[in-house]
Amino acid sequence: MSLRITMATPFERAWTLLKSMPAFRPRSLDEQIGMGTYRTVYTDPVGKPGHVTKFGTGENLADTLALHQFAEEYPHLFEAEELHEMPGGTLQDWIMQSLKNPKEHILAPSMSERAKFPFTYTQREGVPLERTGDWGMQDEFGLREKLYHAYPALRAAGLQDTKPENWMVAPGGTDEFGHDVPVKIMDPMFNLSNQRVRGRTTEEGRKELHRIGRDLPNLEDYASPWERTLDQNIYPGAEAYYDKLLSDEQERLMNIFNP
Repeated sequence: MSLRITMATPFERAWTLLKSMPAFRPRSLDEQIGMGTYRTVYTDPVGKPGHVTKFGTGENLADTLALHQFAEEYPHLFEAEELHEMPGGTLQDWIMQSLKNPKEHILAPSMSERAKFPFTYTQREGVPLERTGDWGMQDEFGLREKLYHAYPALRAAGLQDTKPENWMVAPGGTDEFGHDVPVKIMDPMFNLSNQRVRGRTTEEGRKELHRIGRDLPNLEDYASPWERTLDQNIYPGAEAYYDKLLSDEQERLMNIFNP
């Protein structure tokens, strides 16, 4: 296990002050509005805070930080997420269970049982775009090329997974890519390994990505709310899992910003 400093860093103190979307505890599985490979998403129909809470294994943390960084640079194009401690109280076993298929649970890597210590995110709530019946990979490629042309740093970072359901209707969003309403990308991935994409990065794109990543927060500081969550975990391998997660995601983060 790595040595950690418990005193709050200046970044952590500042980041805490900036957070505006506190995580909430779902009351029932019926409040789930989405589920992906790594996370479940819940709304609060009673409190109506204007944001969702997500629970996940922590995988692709590097993408979450990259999303934060690009949302700072292009606020009209990306909708950032916040990381939080697990909301108070005991989370129910169904928190990582699929609403549509109750037998399906999100699994943490290298574990024989379902994740018992979900990490927590929040994000402004918005209506996802719907995939039309004829949307396919060529449409995805074409949209990404438009994004790369308009924002060369996104090619350098290997932006991917820009399918319709990863965009949401959002005030202040963009309409420059053929959408009828203002939209933002809410759940992208980066670090696309396809050299036909990143291999065509221009010098302008490399310089722009370097500038955007120059003030990149320290990953461990950024994820400090999750570290505090470890105290609430009953799973004996939680700390070892978190250490490996940080190590793997740090490598991924470097690959995103240093192609």
